[in-house]
Amino acid sequence: MPSSSTHTTLSERHLLHLYITTYRQLHHTSPTLAYHLTQHFSSLLELPVSSLVERATANQKLWWEWKVYLRKHEKSEALYSVSFLLGDVSRELRERGRKEEAGVWKGWALEVVGMADREEGEERRGRGMGG
Repeated sequence: MPSSSTHTTLSERHLLHLYITTYRQLHHTSPTLAYHLTQHFSSLLELPVSSLVERATANQKLWWEWKVYLRKHEKSEALYSVSFLLGDVSRELRERGRKEEAGVWKGWALEVVGMADREEGEERRGRGMGG
């Protein structure tokens, strides 16, 4: 498979890394959100959806690091980290003048915060019962 000869900017590489990290978490917790995430990153990075998904699932080193992270941290903490990533994308879009899209991403960040809050509540209840 021929590789692309176009160079990616540091910002684009950062966004791709954000996408890969975020997609892998959301793929398990909210497949619908992961799908929307892929569509928006595809537009943002001007890469085909298939290319993005391929990158998200092919980089085994990143995937392994993320699995290790999830094992070392509670699920709520992992979700909070995802919400920060979504917030970063929102800020980047706002800085580029894409306010409407930035609002969508901010909404997703808040949605993930809600998921994390619920998860944290369940984790607290679990510790209180079993300890």
